[in-house]
Amino acid sequence: MFKPETPGTQGHRETATVKRVLDGDTFDLTDGRRVRMLGIDAPEVSHEDQPAQPYSSEASEWLKSRIEGASVSLRVDSAKKDRYGRVLAWVYDENGKLLNEEMLADGLVKLLPDFGLPADLEPQLRQAESEARILKKGLWAPKNGRKKTAGIAHPEYLATAQMHLAYRDRMPSHGLTESAQTSRDFL
Repeated sequence: MFKPETPGTQGHRETATVKRVLDGDTFDLTDGRRVRMLGIDAPEVSHEDQPAQPYSSEASEWLKSRIEGASVSLRVDSAKKDRYGRVLAWVYDENGKLLNEEMLADGLVKLLPDFGLPADLEPQLRQAESEARILKKGLWAPKNGRKKTAGIAHPEYLATAQMHLAYRDRMPSHGLTESAQTSRDFL
């Protein structure tokens, strides 16, 4: 099991070149290794019989535009790999920006603290996700009245939500029972 770092126990850094981005948190290096970005969870792209999750293409395209074909710095805090044989790393671009944090700040991924977060990165990672939530960026954006489920906006609800919102705004609130008023306000 991964254990959070204590100050002064940061892992080693190495430079590598990205061959191909697979999704919003996984990519292949030119040396054949596959990397899974630590501390974040991107929406899943479609595979086999599973449809793509909302914002999976945005997360994948963002990462592709930033690192595909480029050099990155990998901070590897543990020599352990995940169950799929991927290197687990914190990823920095050529300018030294922590991409895991940037993706959180843009609302493209969710924080994944399940396996521990390094003591020196945890505050900024949590702040980045909190700010994206407050500013309703990416995954946290209920655009155009879309209904939200588990924090992710779903486009398929857009037309129905807009219709309900338009109808709700024309409905008088007086004379409704408390449960009906609550239902009206929920729309």
